[in-house]
Amino acid sequence: MMFKIDSSIPVPPRKDAKYPFASMVVGQSFFVPESEATKSSISTCAIRAKPMRFTYRTVTENGVVGTRCWRTE
Repeated sequence: MMFKIDSSIPVPPRKDAKYPFASMVVGQSFFVPESEATKSSISTCAIRAKPMRFTYRTVTENGVVGTRCWRTE
């Protein structure tokens, strides 16, 4: 079977983005309670958001343990 090869067709944006990585600017962050996500799921998504760079830490905010993720680049 032969397939036609195309060029210059952009990849459509993800419709199911769970976290707001694409809309963040450097210095912004968001908090996810531990009950809604694990640190590893956030880190996996952050790695896929290249070329942007993120860092994340386990924090307690208003008595709720979770992960805060910052855009760094």
